Amino acid sequence: MFQRFKTSVIPRRQVCKFSFNQSGYTVELLIIIFGVLIVVAGMGILIKPDFLFDYLKRESDNYKLHIAAIVVRLIVGFLLIYYAELSQFPVAMEALGWFTIIAAVALILIGRKNFQKLIEWAVTFLRPYRFVGGILAVVFGGFLIYAFL
Repeated sequence: MFQRFKTSVIPRRQVCKFSFNQSGYTVELLIIIFGVLIVVAGMGILIKPDFLFDYLKRESDNYKLHIAAIVVRLIVGFLLIYYAELSQFPVAMEALGWFTIIAAVALILIGRKNFQKLIEWAVTFLRPYRFVGGILAVVFGGFLIYAFL
């Protein structure tokens, strides 16, 4: 599965076929923007942690949150897999993409009621560790940005 990266003869920057402009860097920009959003969310957790946790608890029964969680994971997962060769860490990006898609499928399979229970459990369980989570989010978002620069 990951062997194709070692024997690829395609130059890194010529893999990108989808683009809204002629430079071919639009998809990389989308992934970088996603990384920036993760960094901002992590900083938000560090600065005002209760805002995000209260929002998730308040909106846990909203079906739009469940759908958004699935759709965002699917889109990001497919982008990471398809454009992994453009990154500085292609194997890690492809693995992360597959992990993200598996998480989306798991969210589909558990259903809306169990998703609501999962969010409520996660908010309750992770609240004491919110600062560690904020730091990890900033580091992970920074890693995504660095990987596609």
